[in-house]
Amino acid sequence: MKRGTFISRWIVLIFLLGLLTSGLSAQTVRSRTSQQEGFLAYRCDYQTGTNTALIYATLHDANGLPMPPERYTLVVASAATAQTIPPQRVNVTQATRREPLRMIIVLDITDTMPLQNVVRAISTQLAPQLEVSDAVALITFGGTIAPITPFYTDKNRLINENMLDLEPSFGDNRLYEVIQEAVNQLSLQQDTRQVVVVITDSGRREGSTDQPSAAEIGTRARNAKVQLYPLGIHLYDEPDDDELIALATTSQGYAWIYDEGARSNNEIAGLAVADRLDSLVDTLNSEIRIVVDMQGQTPDANGEVLFGLTVQLDSGLILNDQIVCPLPQLNHSIAFLPGVTDTTTAAPLNIGVTIQSDLTIEQTSVVFRVNDEPVQNSDSTTFTFNPSDFPPGTYSLSAELRDTNDNILATTDRRVTIATQQALELNIISGTLSDLSNPIQFEAVITRFDASLPPVRFTINALLNPTLIYPLGQGAVAIKADGRAIMTVDNLRTEVERLFPGINSGAELQINAFVPATTPLAPPLAVSEIITFAYTPSAPLVQPTVANNTTFIGGTPTSNATVNPAVVVPAAPGLIIAGNLIDPVTLAAIALSVALFIINILLFRQVGRARVRRLINNPDNHDLSDRLMSITVRREGMKQTHVLTKKTVTLGRGTGNDVNLGDDTNVSREHGVIMWRRKRWWYSNRKPRLLARIDGRRHYGFFLGELEPVTELEIGNAKIFFHSSNQQDVSDMTKTNL
Repeated sequence: MKRGTFISRWIVLIFLLGLLTSGLSAQTVRSRTSQQEGFLAYRCDYQTGTNTALIYATLHDANGLPMPPERYTLVVASAATAQTIPPQRVNVTQATRREPLRMIIVLDITDTMPLQNVVRAISTQLAPQLEVSDAVALITFGGTIAPITPFYTDKNRLINENMLDLEPSFGDNRLYEVIQEAVNQLSLQQDTRQVVVVITDSGRREGSTDQPSAAEIGTRARNAKVQLYPLGIHLYDEPDDDELIALATTSQGYAWIYDEGARSNNEIAGLAVADRLDSLVDTLNSEIRIVVDMQGQTPDANGEVLFGLTVQLDSGLILNDQIVCPLPQLNHSIAFLPGVTDTTTAAPLNIGVTIQSDLTIEQTSVVFRVNDEPVQNSDSTTFTFNPSDFPPGTYSLSAELRDTNDNILATTDRRVTIATQQALELNIISGTLSDLSNPIQFEAVITRFDASLPPVRFTINALLNPTLIYPLGQGAVAIKADGRAIMTVDNLRTEVERLFPGINSGAELQINAFVPATTPLAPPLAVSEIITFAYTPSAPLVQPTVANNTTFIGGTPTSNATVNPAVVVPAAPGLIIAGNLIDPVTLAAIALSVALFIINILLFRQVGRARVRRLINNPDNHDLSDRLMSITVRREGMKQTHVLTKKTVTLGRGTGNDVNLGDDTNVSREHGVIMWRRKRWWYSNRKPRLLARIDGRRHYGFFLGELEPVTELEIGNAKIFFHSSNQQDVSDMTKTNL
């Protein structure tokens, strides 16, 4: 081989490699995708058992692939109130398998299209990878638009009956009209995912004024929840790349543009289409599921809630969409059985409720609460309140009906108050009641000791007048760590004679022990059995005499003893009641007891008033409940609702009140207050002589009236209903005919 021939061959080889490299560079530059993330929520179902909305959505990255969870944050907000749903009530997961979809393939059959190669790509790469339940239809176009085929779930039948014998069409193409027609076809049904796949090498017809714009088609598709997936082919003709990409980005779809320039032919173009259709399957599978807790949401007149969805990407890009979710009005109620009332008990007590719900038993549970703390959460409608499980005291019992998502569906409209009494054993551990003059030691033993319990009080009373009770000995004795309280009476006979002047021999007395309640007028925390004994004097009060001038001395009769005449003691002044003479000392004691009783009542009343004033003027640090409450005021045919967003809401005739009750002279300028205290809502008047009615009952001055949904108040001619903010219509809440 000549040296010149060898050199010439190398020059040709280098030239060919240069052409190949330039062709690959052209491919890299001219072949592109829309490079745009996409997000579309297309369906929402209500899940009854959990009171949640399940939202179906598509979310792909800039490469048309599923978006990794760590790359985005999803925020859900109520469009009606603009309030964001707390993140803990929203759950987002990647779908393991997407829902069936409806697809229309828009196929360009103009004479410049590599038609057989494209059909082969659809048959080998797209159809086999679609879900069995996917329904696919075909619209072909050239100079005319063919009628749409039926939707096939048998994709092979669609291809065999409608694609294999396609003939090229001549004339100006109808690309944009046919895409709009496909969108219109899918917009008729929006309960499933809808997509349009466009395969074309055609551009916009020049000089035609009736072609819709890409912006118009994309907006219509977005509003109809239809995603567009264009695939443009540069082979013998030139499609409008920017318009195809605009169609995809506006509708939250994805676009591919194939442009290999002069290097391509029908076979290579068909392989490229097959590769792009394979990528399309990955994009179609980019779905997520969003579960939203519907607790607290209020449906519109159509029973629906509109949510705004925002996807915040780590790149700073924000994607938005909206979805309408159904929210049916379900009925739920829970109430205590009729026989369940306020009570005091030392024995276990069964508390029952009745429930009514549109949900099944499996979808609900009953939560019993003692002093607002849950003590039982199960499907049982009965709770056994065992006093031995709680320290002595007064307890408030309520019950809730909940769904499987732990949302509160209903709450008992009243609370049951249970005062527990523990067993208190009273014993005599030294001395005896047969000898009242010697020291006697009493012991009270409580079965459940608590360091916060007040001291044990020992009392004594006469059986003939059991309501007149006196402290015995030092009265109150602290309980030791072993649950025992010990009190010593040095001389019980002297104590009895001091407390009961003029007591008769043989009169029966009672000794009792109890642990008092920590709040006024509440029943004791523990009460003992009663010890009963008969009083015996230390010496006869009057010496008995016998006939024949004989008297008994030491129990032995002695004759001829001189007996002094009986001394007549004048009767002491006193008060005769029912034929009995009441001596001045006893009368004074009774008067003193009555006076002290009246003073105690007045003091309790003053203390109660002061306590209510402090509650009004000094809110506690408890946060408002998540369950917003409202009051609806009705007067003179007008109705106005106020959401309770403050801990203290004032009512009255004055303009400085939070709620103005008009110019009714029966209403004070500063009449009442609704306040959040101790994790409950209360009502009280703000002045001593003011009147308000709660559920028909009159209440004067300072008092605490607990408010439960639904409570009806009347101040002057204004009726005020306390209710949940979820209840918009209070027209049926009237409980009384005031």
